[in-house]
Parts: sequence; structure tokens; C-alpha cells
Amino acid sequence: MTGRKSIIRDTAKGLSSGDYLCLKNEAGDQVSPKVIMYLSEHGAAQLIYENSEFKIYQLMKDHIYRSCGK
Repeated sequence: MTGRKSIIRDTAKGLSSGDYLCLKNEAGDQVSPKVIMYLSEHGAAQLIYENSEFKIYQLMKDHIYRSCGK
């Protein structure tokens, strides 16, 4: 999508290896919306873009380490 390397994650483990997270609105093999809500509430993920197909979050690595232990 952006011409950059990307990976698929289906759990929060390893999210700190990236700077952004793109979630499709109707996909099953991805990080749970509950996990993203938790990270957002703890300052570890910030919604920066949203449309009818997906949402993009900026990940705050130092907060992810504190919120979920990597």
C-alpha cells in the first residue's frame, strides 16, 4: 500500500517492530479491535487515518513496551 515493507500480525506480540498498524474493517486475521482499544487508551496507539475500508494507527513504541511488555 505504501511501497514499504509490511507484515501481518494477529496478536499484539511484536507490534513494537513497526511504526504504523493498518487494520481492515472486515478482516479476521489481524490484531483484535479490543487490543487496539486497550493500546489507544494507554497511549500506545493513535488513530491517524480512517476510511470505509481500513484504519491506520501510529504506534508509540515506548508505550507499547509498558502496556503489553512488547
